[in-house]
Amino acid sequence: MDSAFEYIRDNNLALAKDYPYTAKDGTCKTSVKRPYDHVTGFYDIDSCDELAEAIKERTVSVAVDANPW
Repeated sequence: MDSAFEYIRDNNLALAKDYPYTAKDGTCKTSVKRPYDHVTGFYDIDSCDELAEAIKERTVSVAVDANPW
C-alpha cells in the first residue's frame, strides 16, 4: 500500500474515463492526464487508538498483516 501512495503522491491520479482498467498485463501509460493530486503524504499507525483518531480527521486506508494468522 505504501508503494501505491508514493506513486500517487509523485504522479497524481487519472480519471477512470481517461485511463480505463483493461485487465491486461502491460506497461503503464505515462502520457495520460493526471489532474488529481489529493495524496500529499501518508503514515503508518500501529494501534486502535491511533486509528480512531485518524478516522476523525481524514480519509484512511486499512491493511491487515495476516502473517501471524
